[in-house]
Amino acid sequence: MLWITSGAVRQPMPQLPQGSWGCRLLLVAWWLAAVVLSTSYTGSITAFLTVPRQAPKIATLHDLAQANSKLFLLDYGAFLPGYLTTSVDPVYRALGQKLHLVESYDAIRVEMEAGHAFVEGRHYTQAALIRWRMADAYVVEEMMFPNYNGWAFRKGTPWTPMFNKYLLRMVESGLVNHWHRTILASFRRDHGLTPRLLEDNLLSLRPLSVSDSQGTFIIMGFGIALAIVGFILEFLHHRLRAREAGGHSLVKSYDFQ
Repeated sequence: MLWITSGAVRQPMPQLPQGSWGCRLLLVAWWLAAVVLSTSYTGSITAFLTVPRQAPKIATLHDLAQANSKLFLLDYGAFLPGYLTTSVDPVYRALGQKLHLVESYDAIRVEMEAGHAFVEGRHYTQAALIRWRMADAYVVEEMMFPNYNGWAFRKGTPWTPMFNKYLLRMVESGLVNHWHRTILASFRRDHGLTPRLLEDNLLSLRPLSVSDSQGTFIIMGFGIALAIVGFILEFLHHRLRAREAGGHSLVKSYDFQ
């Protein structure tokens, strides 16, 4: 890196005339851009060569169906196994074929530690992963079926429409999601963990790309723009001085006659 930087900033340059601030600003901007560019791309190459390659993260149900990991579910009489095996969707059928029923969450935890997956409600899954202290586990964003927030009342209760209206408002305004986040943060605190969501605690490692060095080009653009402004100001300054010098020469010639 030092060799590249020294080669960029120690180029043979003609001696600049005194007062040429536009050229000086242009050279300063170029030298700064050369230092930043060489440092950024050297760091990018180093990161690309040293960061270990990780397995791609499962983000969709299709990825889960194509993965080699098994899928587990607690056997409490849920409708999900029959729904998956009889579904017309090929992804759901593939998930149903790799689904295994177990008798306890302890068995699910053992399988999770072995690198497999399990199916459960989203918020309960987040709480279970926090309780098991699995920092390298995560919840797939895509859901098999939507989770609805509700309040159970006896059939025919007269105030059910009023509750429906206000529950819908709380869901649409984001209050329910905010309360879920607050409860999870408190649950993490109770288990001695940092009060953050599990997904936010994951470390995403990847090689640097050109987009990561866009700040370099922004700095270079500002430097070039500053050099152009300095050039324009210097040009105007020299024009004014030349005009003043011409006026003084006319006055002197007139006095001499």
